[in-house]
Amino acid sequence: MILKKNDETNSRLRYNILTMIVYIIGLVLIAQLFNLQIVNGREFREESNIKLTRETTIEAARGSVKDRTRN
Repeated sequence: MILKKNDETNSRLRYNILTMIVYIIGLVLIAQLFNLQIVNGREFREESNIKLTRETTIEAARGSVKDRTRN
């Protein structure tokens, strides 16, 4: 009887510790998400827009295109 009660107490303690660890990890992830989205979101968005838009000139393989008057 004493062993069963002690095992139940250990099981509850382990469950509570595991639950706290999961909650702490969740809070850390939520805090990091808040930091990335709200605090630094504008900087990351601007950097992303700079990297996404580039203007380049691509030369045609057939040469320059001209109309019938050779212009």
